[in-house]
Amino acid sequence: MDHWPEFTDKEAVQHLNLLRSRLTVDIATKLCYVCPIYSFYNSGILHYGRVMEPYLQLLRDLLRLVPHSTFLYMFPKGCGGCAIFQFYAIAALNPSLDSVVKSLLKELLFDEQEQILSMLPEVNQMAVMIKQDYKRREDPFPYVANCLDLGRKNQESKIVGALGAMIRSEKFLDLMKNHDERAIKIAKEMINDDKETFDFGFSLDSLLKKYLND
Repeated sequence: MDHWPEFTDKEAVQHLNLLRSRLTVDIATKLCYVCPIYSFYNSGILHYGRVMEPYLQLLRDLLRLVPHSTFLYMFPKGCGGCAIFQFYAIAALNPSLDSVVKSLLKELLFDEQEQILSMLPEVNQMAVMIKQDYKRREDPFPYVANCLDLGRKNQESKIVGALGAMIRSEKFLDLMKNHDERAIKIAKEMINDDKETFDFGFSLDSLLKKYLND
């Protein structure tokens, strides 16, 4: 599949469930190189919870089959921040899916004990904040969930950037997988940093060097 078709909501649910039932490593890898948000936005189905729930479940299935670096190609620019923005945007449009979004974030961060998630506002609170921070006025929220369409000074946009950098970093994720307390200290510094930051990847790399060289 080189692109996602534009579906009705019923067709989308059927397609997503079919993909989940047939998923293999090869199919999962191919899916990750096609960004579905454009199709979902153009089809007007982002606000249908009955569609977004199997989509989020499909993302969780993909995470178990492919590396994070491959998974992130599903999002604009292959960007971790865009991925995080999309998940919160889905929660903003479908508040009943907050627990599904939370489960996805836990898996992305290898945060089984919710040590990072406990530092954040609850999913639905973050979702409302993200929607309020959306600055692209010519296109309805969330358009294609590009993190550049968020501000850079508010708490919620900084959280999106920080989490996005974390899920892109193999070094950070390896620490999380190994339940290394340094990962939690790094996450806390990233999330609580009140400086205006444009390159969260650089900030994370600096903290990794600081803690791993101690």
